[in-house]
Amino acid sequence: MTSTEIGSTLSSEVDELYSAAIELRFFECRSLKSLAQQTLTVILLLYCASLPAPARSQLEHSPEADSAFNAAVEDLERGDLASAFAKLQTTLKTHPSDPRIEELLGQVLDKLGKEDQALPHLRKAVTLSPEQQAFWNNLAVVCLRVSKINEGEKALQRSLDIGPNALAFRLLGMVRFHQFRTQEGLGFFEKSLAIAPDDFRSWYYAGSAHHLLGETDPALYDYKEALKRAPNDFYAQLELGRLWQELGMHEQAMGCFRIARTVQPKNAEVHELLSRSYLKTGNLESALESAQQAINLKPQDAAFHYQLGTVLARAGRGGEASAQFHLFNLFSSQEKKAKRGGWRLEDGSGLSLGNH
Repeated sequence: MTSTEIGSTLSSEVDELYSAAIELRFFECRSLKSLAQQTLTVILLLYCASLPAPARSQLEHSPEADSAFNAAVEDLERGDLASAFAKLQTTLKTHPSDPRIEELLGQVLDKLGKEDQALPHLRKAVTLSPEQQAFWNNLAVVCLRVSKINEGEKALQRSLDIGPNALAFRLLGMVRFHQFRTQEGLGFFEKSLAIAPDDFRSWYYAGSAHHLLGETDPALYDYKEALKRAPNDFYAQLELGRLWQELGMHEQAMGCFRIARTVQPKNAEVHELLSRSYLKTGNLESALESAQQAINLKPQDAAFHYQLGTVLARAGRGGEASAQFHLFNLFSSQEKKAKRGGWRLEDGSGLSLGNH
């Protein structure tokens, strides 16, 4: 296959190596005295953005560069980042004006956790080939990952100058959420949904925005539409479960949480949420087991110790409950003192804003 054919194939496979998925979660941060006080946390889980095939007339091509590009793609498909990096770096020395090589090298460096080294290559790629929309999207992803919010937003605007794009609208929606311009963020998610109505993520983002705005009915509808398209999506199940829980519909909530737990059994939050609903339905044994599992997975989370203390208190184990509330106060104090890094993208844990 030529580099053009490979790029075309990859750009159509949303969930493969070059696809971008943004996951958004809302965490409730609850005080000891009230469950009404909430703090928003927005998390994005991003993979590399899509790399569509550039038009042959727009980009520099040579048999040597084509061969190196194709070989690097094959390395990436096998997960051999080191080999892909070596091939691209060598080729760049002899083809310094090939934006495909620059852009792919930037993506490889990003996947290697070297975002600061990736950025110069991604910037050069958009300079050499500013008509490539995916190049601007990829630059924006890495800018957001290193908290360069202004540069990331400018890159997204340049992307949208080329034409409407679901990923660019989604990312701009996330930026607006960070800026607490929630209604405007919802507008961008709705634009993304209009472009990609068959993509479960489009429904999920819109549902999450409605959820945050307290618009229960549209949030329920959008989450359900997302799950029609991706029944085992962890975050859609988690957030629909959270919404059912907020509405006091704990059986429905637990159904969602159990599916989410099966998908990501090492996610601490889903165990803690299950513990809440078990407690509400009077299943103290399961509530205790789930609360303890959450702490096992994330032992310094203050809210998880509070939940375990609550379950123990309900079970009449006052001394053990007091110990958990002491840990809650200790870790809460540490969290308040911890330096807030602002808004950033972290591979795996994602883009975060708030206390988690």
